[in-house]
Amino acid sequence: MKHSVDNSVHKNVGLRFQTFYLIVLGVTVNVLLSYLMYRRGLPLFFSSIGTITVSAVTGTLFSGILTAVVTNLVCSFFYEPSIYFALLNACFAIATVWYVSRYSFKKIGKTVLFAFFLSVFSALVLSVIQLGIFGESLDSLISQNVRTFSAATNFPYFLSLIFVNFLVQFLEKGFSCLLVTVLFYIVPDSKLNSFAAGVWKQRPLTKKEMKQINSWRHDIKHSMRNRTTQVIVVSSVMIVVVMSWTGLSLFFNASRENSMQKARTVAKVASEIIDTEMVDDYIKYGREVRGYKETEELLYKIWLSAG
Repeated sequence: MKHSVDNSVHKNVGLRFQTFYLIVLGVTVNVLLSYLMYRRGLPLFFSSIGTITVSAVTGTLFSGILTAVVTNLVCSFFYEPSIYFALLNACFAIATVWYVSRYSFKKIGKTVLFAFFLSVFSALVLSVIQLGIFGESLDSLISQNVRTFSAATNFPYFLSLIFVNFLVQFLEKGFSCLLVTVLFYIVPDSKLNSFAAGVWKQRPLTKKEMKQINSWRHDIKHSMRNRTTQVIVVSSVMIVVVMSWTGLSLFFNASRENSMQKARTVAKVASEIIDTEMVDDYIKYGREVRGYKETEELLYKIWLSAG
């Protein structure tokens, strides 16, 4: 009996280590692909491939959200804005866990729809964050394509930004879902189910057992399972929201201080090169005054160097 218990304990520990290794692998894949895309200047970061894969394989919120948050935290060392997208990456984990609890990645049609809706949601949130934090001045390949598309179609910048982000996100999410689908076909079901068994320390209920249990609870409006799930989801989202809010606050404070420092520098340099005795004439007569054009060019160069 003792020998059987020891084997069970060792098995659970081994499964938990497998889950840990899977999380580490997911973070590593996310970071490496993101760094590669960043160095090449491509708009595809592929920072959610590991997140979606870990969430789908383990079927647990903790594993997926941990992969997402750690990924964005590490990526922020070489691309600072990454930390502000941690909430979005965590939402991908939550959505994937929800999807695998009801459907299967082996159902191609539903998986394509899942990737589509995930891309739409991602494009909307990304566009709001990018426009709210960086404005239209973000110097990236996406911004260049957005400006080109907006000029060619006469669409507003924000709508063009959503459309371009959707194309990019659909390519990324589609590839992520394709990878998970291939894994689900290659890896045996017994191996995939072992992750859930290792996390929950018990054998997952079959569909027949779940159906039988649900038939006993027609009079219960809110089961313990649903309430527990709601608590876990709400708690996870709150943690990510707090982290994202803290990151955004730090970003805005740093940006404000940086802008104030630049403004002081520009004002100091400008006061040293402008002939203060000519300011009234510049205001009154404009470009007709001698030295106005030269002063304007100097101020413009100072403004560019400060930006």
